[in-house]
Amino acid sequence: MTGERIRDKIAASKQKGMWTGGWVPIGYDRKDRTLIINQDEAKTVGTIFELFLKLRNVRKVQAELARLKLTTKPYPISTGKILGGLSFSRGHIYRILSNPLYIGEIAHKEIRHAGQHPRIIDQEIWDAVNALIGSNRREHRVRSKARHANLLAGLIYDEAGRPLVSSHTANNGKRYLYYITSDGSGRKPAPAGQAKLRLPAADVDAFVVSALRTFLADNTGLAKLLRAAHVRSGKLAEALQKAEATSRELEDMPFQSRLELVTDLIARIGIMEACLRITFRISGVVRYLSGGENPSQPQGEDAVYEDFPMPSIVQNGSVKLVVTQPSQTNEDAPLIAAIARGTCWFEELTCGKASSISSIASRENVTDSYISRLLNLALLSPTIVHQVLDGSPAATEVARHEMTGQRLSALWRKQA
Repeated sequence: MTGERIRDKIAASKQKGMWTGGWVPIGYDRKDRTLIINQDEAKTVGTIFELFLKLRNVRKVQAELARLKLTTKPYPISTGKILGGLSFSRGHIYRILSNPLYIGEIAHKEIRHAGQHPRIIDQEIWDAVNALIGSNRREHRVRSKARHANLLAGLIYDEAGRPLVSSHTANNGKRYLYYITSDGSGRKPAPAGQAKLRLPAADVDAFVVSALRTFLADNTGLAKLLRAAHVRSGKLAEALQKAEATSRELEDMPFQSRLELVTDLIARIGIMEACLRITFRISGVVRYLSGGENPSQPQGEDAVYEDFPMPSIVQNGSVKLVVTQPSQTNEDAPLIAAIARGTCWFEELTCGKASSISSIASRENVTDSYISRLLNLALLSPTIVHQVLDGSPAATEVARHEMTGQRLSALWRKQA
């Protein structure tokens, strides 16, 4: 009877929103039978929520918290020792992000009650974070099925918009993987007798990797996308360099790394009659290439697609794709990269991040005169830069003259 009364008392106190004991979570201190905000720790909690909305990945949040030297709550114990004060684990971060305590509620037996303590996180931020957690879990369930199999499971659709599902056959102990038109549910193949597409997974996966390499190697297209998303000029050169490096390394990446990259950058793949249409996530591309910087894109315009010609032949009712390697040549690419680097170095000098042209030259292992030539490009008018990105021969010639030291007027309206 005594035990039942104690349990009832604890439950009643929780229903009244009182803190009944145990470890006090980070962000709060205990006062009497309720919680008060610990301002320093509350800033850490707020940072965790903000980082998750920005990076959309707990592993990246964990790495950034370690870089910022933010730690868990320290707990003094009776022996005089201090527990806690450690780096955040992924599990701890998840518990913080999903704890309703931070919106002023207390959970008891899966029921949430209004608490008597103040909230740390606004309801809008809480809802956005937990919606993203749910979305990540659903995406993980879909994509994890292909972790050691088909790279594109959950992303690929036929021309009618029907999802393709993973399937396989076995012959002489060897397993052959395919993408097959589904029954519409996205879970199982269309029934026998119904027209359906059957694509060898190895060919399609290789084709998409090839297309992604082409996309990342296109300095002109990426520069336009990044500028439209208002990526800062100082980040542009780094982003293009990262894209080029990823394009070179993509085929040799471990499967899991390649899977994560495809999931981050690609929203949908459509098998059209004469091409493969890849829809890229603008936000994912910008975040990946600019080190987590949030894109500035109008509502509902987080996608851009490209069509990649898809040579194919039909063998025994199956479509065989002819996979070609992407072209790495682009006549404007060196000039665009030079404009981006010159702009970046100009900002370093004007903001005080670099003390002199010589210091930049020493860091980049180039001559002072090379730095000076590229700094000239930072004075080009936005109109000329946009025309260079569009491939205008006249604007390209102007920019090349500027790079060779034939200086233009610093007044944009006088540049031609």
